[in-house]
Amino acid sequence: EGEVIGLIGENGSGKTTFIKLISGMTHPDSGEINVLGALLSDEQSIIALRNSISILGDANRALYWNISGMDNIEYFWTLKTGKPFRKIPKQVLDNIDRFNMRSFIHKRVETYSKGMKQRLLLLISLLNQPKILFMDEPLNGLDFENAFILKQIISEFAKENGGTVIIT
Repeated sequence: EGEVIGLIGENGSGKTTFIKLISGMTHPDSGEINVLGALLSDEQSIIALRNSISILGDANRALYWNISGMDNIEYFWTLKTGKPFRKIPKQVLDNIDRFNMRSFIHKRVETYSKGMKQRLLLLISLLNQPKILFMDEPLNGLDFENAFILKQIISEFAKENGGTVIIT
């Protein structure tokens, strides 16, 4: 808890596969994986674990580009929490401000820069207040300013919220 862990290796060395295995997205050929007390060979444990983790992937595949950032948030809120999105929760408003997203949150995602998409993905990945946040190459293609903002947010999540961040 409270740590940021980096996975370093060459392309094809298994970093993304490791994240998929430890998050329950794919199953190992042999052996067992235990995360937060959940044995990942048990389907019920995987479902319970998914409420405690979040994965920040590639913005090109993870977001709906033809709707606004807020519409994406509303959609993923319902998926991640299982609750309807009736009004914007305080935690979401706080993160919109913290991530400097207020001026573009109601614009279509297709108009966002790479950094804006990464910040939106990070905001979405924090909706369920996970204990573990998996990030697959989150700084890839970001300019200095957005990389700095992302690093700050990651550090705050780990230190202030006691979350664990695993980054490739």
